[in-house]
Amino acid sequence: MADQRDPIWIYSLGKVDAVPDRIELVGRMVGATFVPNEALLPSHEPAAAAPRPFPLSTNLLAQMSVRPFGVEERASATTARGRTTISCAAGSRPAGVVLATPACGFHAP
Repeated sequence: MADQRDPIWIYSLGKVDAVPDRIELVGRMVGATFVPNEALLPSHEPAAAAPRPFPLSTNLLAQMSVRPFGVEERASATTARGRTTISCAAGSRPAGVVLATPACGFHAP
């Protein structure tokens, strides 16, 4: 005969339309024992489509945002007539410019 024990934890998931493929348990470790305190049904939203690489003929710099960083304010970037000029003076702290692609459905390979 199988060993029958009382449940160590009971939680109501509420009304569900179908039996879920999985249930996430949230809790904490007490010594070497996991003690659940909540059960969640994971979202079934479809994953976002992966962005496509930029086409080979794309001017990448024209697609990027330019943002200087550093506490000494010695890095700068200016864009004029389709050209970006980046400059950074000497200093004792890290500084530079971040070039970031926009959320336009493409990513740099």
